[in-house]
Amino acid sequence: METIIISLLLAFVLSGISQVMKDLGESPINRPGWAMRPTVGGAFMVAISWFSRPFIDAFYSNGQLGRAIASGLLGVLTQLSVLTIFFWGAITLTGNYIDSTILQVIVVGAILVFGAPIILPIASILIIPITLIVAFPIDFVFPLKESKEAKEVVWCKNCKHHKKSKKFEDTISGLWRSEEMPDEELLPCEIACEAADTWSDYFETTPSNRSLYPKDCEYFERK
Repeated sequence: METIIISLLLAFVLSGISQVMKDLGESPINRPGWAMRPTVGGAFMVAISWFSRPFIDAFYSNGQLGRAIASGLLGVLTQLSVLTIFFWGAITLTGNYIDSTILQVIVVGAILVFGAPIILPIASILIIPITLIVAFPIDFVFPLKESKEAKEVVWCKNCKHHKKSKKFEDTISGLWRSEEMPDEELLPCEIACEAADTWSDYFETTPSNRSLYPKDCEYFERK
């Protein structure tokens, strides 16, 4: 039990470090306010509150509180679970080969500090399929609802040039979250070539700061 608690704490710490590194690594345009003039205090606050980001991002993307809470909780629990299992394995493994408690702490600490650039990408890859499987029921319990305000938004969904693109519009793993712009035929737009500048600007924005579609396109024509 003690090993699991320590592993959970280490997973929490690594998740906080990951959020700080992510914010500092953003481009100047998309960088959060605290990261424009980073301080130790600011980094500490971001690190201890990292678990709030999945909820904020989920609410920003769909505007539905219930769905945002479910999606955010899923994201936090999945990330903590994967990292906790990793650290539990590391602690258990070192305990089998190293008798000294001090040396065990040093080895696990080294894994935490120097292994983060390797651990986090691997954890992200492991988290994706788990999230997709577990998140599937969320669409049934919290279906996306289109409000009157949403119908008035100047974006693809309300444009006569809109075309359905499941690969792009999936709220969990759609291409709208991609770091790079996908091929034009995968975009939910029948005139993607003419609106190339709009789509280019859209994908220059970080995924966490995007809405599902670009807004205020100059080629917008209401349905």
